[in-house]
Amino acid sequence: MAIKSEIDSLSKIVGTSVESDRLNNFLWVHLHILKIPSGQLNFPPSDRIKSARVLSQNNFQLDEFKVKIKQGLIAKEHFEWIDRGNKRQIKWLLNYLYSFYYPGSNLHQSLSTHITGKDLIISLVDALYFSPEIIKNNLESLKNFWFSHLDKDKVFNWLKLKDEKSRCEFTFHWLKSNNHQFTQEMSKYQEFDDIMIIIDSINLSDNEKELIISKVKKSWSQANFRKNLLGKRQTNLILKESTINLLDKMSIKYDLSRAEIIDFLVRAEDSENSRYLEAREKRRLNFLED
Repeated sequence: MAIKSEIDSLSKIVGTSVESDRLNNFLWVHLHILKIPSGQLNFPPSDRIKSARVLSQNNFQLDEFKVKIKQGLIAKEHFEWIDRGNKRQIKWLLNYLYSFYYPGSNLHQSLSTHITGKDLIISLVDALYFSPEIIKNNLESLKNFWFSHLDKDKVFNWLKLKDEKSRCEFTFHWLKSNNHQFTQEMSKYQEFDDIMIIIDSINLSDNEKELIISKVKKSWSQANFRKNLLGKRQTNLILKESTINLLDKMSIKYDLSRAEIIDFLVRAEDSENSRYLEAREKRRLNFLED
C-alpha cells in the first residue's frame, strides 16, 4: 500500500494520473532543468516512486509543468520525420537543441545516461515552455534546417564513389592530420555518414567544406599515383604523330591513359592469345623464305 500511495502522490504532484514513457521522460528532464543535484536523480525516468520522493524533498514548484500537461504535448506525428536509426540526424538535432535552447547547461551530460536518441529529442522539445503552436512551428523550422543542411552534402558526394570505405578512412586520417579542431580517435569511420558526423561537429562554413574536400581529393589522387608507381619506371617512346592521335582517341573511348593502353596492348601480345605481332613475324619469315 505504501508503494501505491507514493505513486498516487506523484500523480497529485504533477497534476495528472495519466502515465506514459513520454510523460515520465518529460518529468525527468524537467527535474534536471530545475537543477536538482544530479546525485538525487540517479534513477531511470520510469521510476515514478523516486520522482515523487525527489519532488517532495525539494519542494520545487511545478506550475509550468502542470500548465504544460494541461495544454497537452504536441502529437507524435510532428516527430515522424526524425529517423531513430539515423545516428547522424540524431546527433545533429541534439547538438542544435542543446546549443539553441539550452545554452550553457550540462544537460547533454546528465540526460543521456537514461534517455537517448529520438526519445531524448522528443523530451527536450516537450520541455520547452512555449505554447503548443509555437513548439510546432519551431519544430517545423528545425525540420527545414535539417533538410537544408543535408542539401549541402553534395560537395562530399565524392566519398560515395567507388571504394567508399577506403575513401572515408583516408578522409578521416587526412582530417586527423590537417585540422586542429579535429580531436576524435579512430574507431569505425568507413561510411559516408560517419565522416559527415565529423564534419558536422567541426562547424565548417560552406567555403571551408569545399576547400577541405578539394584538398582531400588531391591528396587521394597523389597517394594513388604513388601507389600505382610501385613496380613501374618511366620510359620515353618516340611515336608517329598519327599513332599519338590514335592513342588519344582510344584514351577517350576507353577512359584510360596512354600508358595504360600501351601497357594493356603489350601484355596482350605477350600472352598465349597474341594476335598481331606473332602473325606479323610469320609473314616476315615466309617472305624471307620465298
